[in-house]
Amino acid sequence: MLIKKNQMNICKLVHKVKIIVFIISICLLILNIIGLFMDNNYRNKYLNEKLIISYNDTIKNLDNAYKNSSNNEEAFLINAVKIYNRGIIYKWDKKYTQIPITKNYILYLLSFIDKRFLVFESSYYETALGRGFGICSQNAIGLADLLYRRYNIKTYMVGLSGHVVLTTNVNNSKVILDPSVGLYIPYPLNKLENNISIVEAYYSVTTHPKLAETYNKRGNHISKIVGGGGNIQC
Repeated sequence: MLIKKNQMNICKLVHKVKIIVFIISICLLILNIIGLFMDNNYRNKYLNEKLIISYNDTIKNLDNAYKNSSNNEEAFLINAVKIYNRGIIYKWDKKYTQIPITKNYILYLLSFIDKRFLVFESSYYETALGRGFGICSQNAIGLADLLYRRYNIKTYMVGLSGHVVLTTNVNNSKVILDPSVGLYIPYPLNKLENNISIVEAYYSVTTHPKLAETYNKRGNHISKIVGGGGNIQC
């Protein structure tokens, strides 16, 4: 009788566990579905939205620029890096980098266990641009992923001596894109490394002119991976 009673208790426990697992699974499924339909413009309230373009308007402006470029890739990229820059703030605040639970519940829950998940950089432009802010590596990842997935333009991450930008081929020549300050530089990295005065001329009109110093050739590295997958830290 005792064994039978214990078996019944175990069966009841297993049944309760199954119900709990089923409920949790349904809740997680609902979160995923909500995340699919949520607006990607989930920028935090601390951002002054008047200083930047909204997520939806940024994407709309990029699509229009691509459509109006008439297959002129250089003209599009010159506009694209500026448009992307106007949709973000070049900064990083660890208090506001937590991934929303509707975007990725695993990373959201892990952030309470390990604080490293609070400073997560996303490889997807929907999140990178949706945040509305980022350090150089996040901005480069976001633009690289957007250009590749949305317009099939291949770019590669470039790790400089304290900064991250992108490089791509335009009309059989390599160029540099810096979404953090909205710059298109029509020269390859190896030429800029040996002619810092050229870099200084371009960055002198930005809010971060000292970034020109990061083009010093020490430690510069170009990723071989296309798009945001070639993640390089500042």
